Amino acid sequence: DDRLHQPYRKHRIKGYDDVVSAAKEAGASAVAISGSGPTLIAFAPDRHKAIAHEMRQAFAVHEINSRAWVLEIDRLGARRIQEP
Repeated sequence: DDRLHQPYRKHRIKGYDDVVSAAKEAGASAVAISGSGPTLIAFAPDRHKAIAHEMRQAFAVHEINSRAWVLEIDRLGARRIQEP
C-alpha cells in the first residue's frame, strides 16, 4: 500500500476504493494509480481477464465508462533501435 501518494490522489478517481476492493477480491495482488491518474493498474499472477472485468463493473456502479487492457510482461525492457 502506497501511503505517500495514493491517499492524496485517490479522491480524484470516482469509485477508487470500490474498484480497488473489486480487483483484490478477484485476485489482484496489488492495485495502484498509474501515473498521475485516472488510470489504475492491477498486478496479479493470474485471473487477469476476471480482474479487469470486476474493475470495469465496479467503475460502472459509479456510472463511469472504463476500458481495460490485459498486457504481457515486456521481458526485454527499453532498447535502442538502430537506424538502417
